[in-house]
Amino acid sequence: MIDEELERSRWLLEEWRVQLYAQELCTPVPVSVKRLQRRWEGMGR
Repeated sequence: MIDEELERSRWLLEEWRVQLYAQELCTPVPVSVKRLQRRWEGMGR
């Protein structure tokens, strides 16, 4: 469902922000701009 995908993407974006600004906290999943971009592009299909 698109709402679930949007919600998951939002949380990944938050994780990316943590990774950038509070690296000592770590993130439960690896996140990068490239991964976020692929996810965002995949949602449009």
